[in-house]
Amino acid sequence: MLQQDAEIMQTKVEAFDRMIANYINTYDHNRVARKILSTRNVGANIATDVVTTYEETGAEAVIAARGTIPSNSGSTPNEKKHTLYQILSGFQIHNKDMQEDSKLHARNVDICMRKLHKKEDDFAINGSSTLNVNGIADAPTSANTITTSTNNGAWAATESNDIYQDFVIAKGMLDSDLSPAGVLCNPTDANYLLGMDSERKVYWESIRGLFRAREFDDFVFQSNRVTAGNVYMFAKGPEVAEIVIAENAKTIIYPMMPGEVHPVEIKEWVTIEIHNPDGFVKIATG
Repeated sequence: MLQQDAEIMQTKVEAFDRMIANYINTYDHNRVARKILSTRNVGANIATDVVTTYEETGAEAVIAARGTIPSNSGSTPNEKKHTLYQILSGFQIHNKDMQEDSKLHARNVDICMRKLHKKEDDFAINGSSTLNVNGIADAPTSANTITTSTNNGAWAATESNDIYQDFVIAKGMLDSDLSPAGVLCNPTDANYLLGMDSERKVYWESIRGLFRAREFDDFVFQSNRVTAGNVYMFAKGPEVAEIVIAENAKTIIYPMMPGEVHPVEIKEWVTIEIHNPDGFVKIATG
């Protein structure tokens, strides 16, 4: 009996994992965080990701006459530890339903996956104060922020703003070794970029050259997890920020609990690592 129950559970796990893969293939284009941050897989056995960076030491190279002895150069290693966290959702299956066609539970799998992806995007964008993890919105310092008092007019005021100039200034605030890769914003602020200036020129078409982009969706990434009124110019690369993945979404089904139900968990293990805050600039649009 126990062997039969285990086989039924394993069959369900395999069916649900196929549904998860199907969901990802269908809706992967909506996963904003994984588009704008670099991803890195570390393996399912990793609970803490240790990142080592190196700070250069010594003087700059010099041009000198023969016989000159150069000063010593080297590096100092710095380690930072990042804990990986689970993002999970779930549902229950009554024991009498365990042998039913798994397709009957496809809706529950879809709902859980949607919740996972929303939470992953929220984690990447807003971080978690409870877990002491910074997200994109936490990255810009005051020196990398264009406020409502320093921007070139409220974006809603089409006769008196200069959205293009806001982006030019933001580009100058990025780390000088980085190039802007895109804009992260709430759909409300994205709509301003689809509008026209006083000369009937579309805003996004005037700024796309800053990002070496051709189409709107090539560089404007929208998410309801971004607070309206704040737009983020970002650079992309593993040296800027990463989503670190120990395990992508998978299914776990537990043995029968009181009430003759089997708890089903769908979870992933990830963390967000902001390595260079100067790879992000915040623009207030009000």
